[in-house]
Amino acid sequence: MKKIAFFVFLLSLPGLLKAQTYRQKGKVTFVTAANVYADFPDMSSVGIGDTLYLPEEKGLKPCSKVLQKTSTSCVAEIFGGCTLEKGDALVHIGRGEEEVEEEVKEEVPVKGTGFQPYRPAPVPAPADSRHQRIRLGLTGATYSTRSLNTGEGEVPGRHRAMLRLSANARQIAETPFSLEAYMYYRRNLEEGIPFQESEGRFNVYNLALQYELEDNLEVVLGRKSNRKVSSIGAIDGLQFEKSLGEFYAGGIVGFKPDFVDFGINTDLFEYGVYAGHQRRERNFYALTTLGVLEQRMLGQIDRRYAYFQHSGTFFRKLNLFGSFELDLYDKVGETVSINPRLVNLYVSATYRFNRKFSLRASYDNRRKIIYYETYKTEVEELLADDQARQGVRLSVQVRPLRYLSTSVSISRRFESENQNLSDNLNGRISYAKLPAVGGRLSLTYNLNRSAYMQSRVFSASYSRALIYRKVYGSFYYRRGAFSSLSSDYAYDRWYAGANLSYRITRNLRFSLLAEISDGSSGKTFRLNTKISKRWDYK
Repeated sequence: MKKIAFFVFLLSLPGLLKAQTYRQKGKVTFVTAANVYADFPDMSSVGIGDTLYLPEEKGLKPCSKVLQKTSTSCVAEIFGGCTLEKGDALVHIGRGEEEVEEEVKEEVPVKGTGFQPYRPAPVPAPADSRHQRIRLGLTGATYSTRSLNTGEGEVPGRHRAMLRLSANARQIAETPFSLEAYMYYRRNLEEGIPFQESEGRFNVYNLALQYELEDNLEVVLGRKSNRKVSSIGAIDGLQFEKSLGEFYAGGIVGFKPDFVDFGINTDLFEYGVYAGHQRRERNFYALTTLGVLEQRMLGQIDRRYAYFQHSGTFFRKLNLFGSFELDLYDKVGETVSINPRLVNLYVSATYRFNRKFSLRASYDNRRKIIYYETYKTEVEELLADDQARQGVRLSVQVRPLRYLSTSVSISRRFESENQNLSDNLNGRISYAKLPAVGGRLSLTYNLNRSAYMQSRVFSASYSRALIYRKVYGSFYYRRGAFSSLSSDYAYDRWYAGANLSYRITRNLRFSLLAEISDGSSGKTFRLNTKISKRWDYK
């Protein structure tokens, strides 16, 4: 009886302590057109719908709202014209809304206009006022899957080990130099195969040295993706950009990573230029880039194209993003021509009517990119099958009550003339701070139907802090049913698992996931472990 009472006490402990207020500082780990990914030391206190604040000289500025979260990070929607970059600090305050409002100091708009006067982006600080900051992250993980079948149905266990390193060193030794790195190593291990014969892969996704000159000129050397021209992906080489007030111009000279192993390939030379305009006001933000790039294979033109990218926020309500690529080079046999061809088009819009209702729509149109030298023997075949892969998506998010959030999304993917049609419906309902027991309960349902297969997947998850600010747990059940539309084949499987995260210290965390599943192919057990350590030197 005492054990039961102690367990009930542990479950109710977060509710007893929820009135405590504290703040914690996190950082931005990844940025998209409308959202940011952020990590906080204690994710158990961060809830969906919470506001994240950007530290400024005048106080804390509301900048983003949490949309989704895991035990280690969260996804937040940007609003208010904020501009965030990877590595920026964000603050979460675990207290009542009234206290937050007293802390936040917003700028007062110009009377009669609703706008603040435009202020150009600040120029880099003089050398004698630079401050070094180095942030490092190291993560090790293992992923193991083992069949619980016996006899003929038994299959060897599969295991994978992973090591990930991230680094962001700003203004090293108070100099204009900065360094970014993101590296990943994994090794696949199978029972019965010696370790030295197992498959291993090391990838460098980001490794770049940056130099900031005092005349608004920035130079980057190494492998890095440019946020202002994100559609071209990572670049191995030299990038430079010059700011002229609201306008900017830049150039790229280097190599495209290898198509197969993402390594350095000096045969894939590329170069190009871009220019754009950036405007930031209280209720308006826009960033627009237009450029031209040429890629070569062994010295011959492989691809030449123009690209366009725009992102903007209007009145803290409407977020827009759009990009396209237009091929400007055509070579069939020995005939070279300029035949403009739209290969990539993506547009999305999110409108936030109020804190309880938002709507998002997107459309994409993509064709196979043709590299005329890389695939010279297949060019005519690729051009003959030049069908556009299109997709339309609409999603609605509603929060009818303070702790209740719901969302529904529908999408359709198809080729020209509605070939290879695929429809997808996804619904989610989540309730935070359940009465009596606390924690969060989420239910999701997904229905997908293509020309040859139909699937239905239902899942339920419950998560909460088991020991306040120390141990966080989530428990889930998922069931999927798959059936062929052209035969009698059907497949059904269920999954049940638990994920526990232990915050050893402020910067050291260990997590464990255990899952068992059963279906027509038999039982399977999965065990994942992860340990992550962070360092922050100011």
